[in-house]
Amino acid sequence: MAIAHISTTVSSDKRKREWLYTDRLDDTITIGKVASKSRTSAYISVTHWTCCDTDLNLFSPCSGCTINRNDHEPSSCSFSLLRSWSKVIPPSFITDFNHNTGIKTVHIDDLIAFSQQHNVPPNQSRHNLPYIILPTTVDEQLIRSQVSSNILASELVDIWIDNVSYLRLNNSNLPITAYTDGSLSSKHVRRDHSRPNNISMMGSGWFIVETNRRFDCGSQLWPSFTKAELVAIWSLLLTVPTNSKLHIITDSQAAIDGIRNHLTTPTVRIYLKSTNGPILDAIRHSTTVKNLTVDYIKIKSHSH
Repeated sequence: MAIAHISTTVSSDKRKREWLYTDRLDDTITIGKVASKSRTSAYISVTHWTCCDTDLNLFSPCSGCTINRNDHEPSSCSFSLLRSWSKVIPPSFITDFNHNTGIKTVHIDDLIAFSQQHNVPPNQSRHNLPYIILPTTVDEQLIRSQVSSNILASELVDIWIDNVSYLRLNNSNLPITAYTDGSLSSKHVRRDHSRPNNISMMGSGWFIVETNRRFDCGSQLWPSFTKAELVAIWSLLLTVPTNSKLHIITDSQAAIDGIRNHLTTPTVRIYLKSTNGPILDAIRHSTTVKNLTVDYIKIKSHSH
């Protein structure tokens, strides 16, 4: 029996913790178990499981990899996934297999079905012609076009959905308040064991007060505190709904000055002389296209 024949998408029942798989994160099949979900959100939080014994088809919780989005417990790997990208593995295919090893493991039946569905011959493809999936809103289009990582883009879209829901349930004229932070330290940088130790990484993060959502990411090349702060502000703006008001609280006066100097389209000379021209241009573009009213508030600098 092949899983592809009887699998369904994840249910809206918050009590159920389904096993699922997806082929939308990379070129392989990703296995996981639902950690949390909301009836209103299009995204679910999934605990990542990886194969620990190919002969027995045993899987155990991933201890951390490149798709990990769990910053509070780096040794516990999890990620955010669009519901429509997931397929449920029926409970009858899952068997606990601890075998007194002290490691939590499960056996998954008929694993070949995954690879058979994933590697569909060209003449059996579901789509005979090339096709394009267009985002349904300007907000989502900006996120998908400016963020190359599907994992980060999906998380930003998930946060944007929460922000839209908050403004709909409350007064839409109320401003959203967020604290940003850019740092050369490692507190915002996700674990990536493939990254050479001699490459400087900048951590950028922020926190939205009203929706209690956090986000962080890392960037490379030409490290500076100002650039890290601008990356945080730019990624934050992507999650704010169109025509919204936003209070951004930051400790970087240099970032505020740079943004204000780029409120209008700079000349080529000014653009080329600017240290952070591409990021400032992205901030100006998001603010203008989404018609955002942004108030930048400077606070006293804190130690990193």
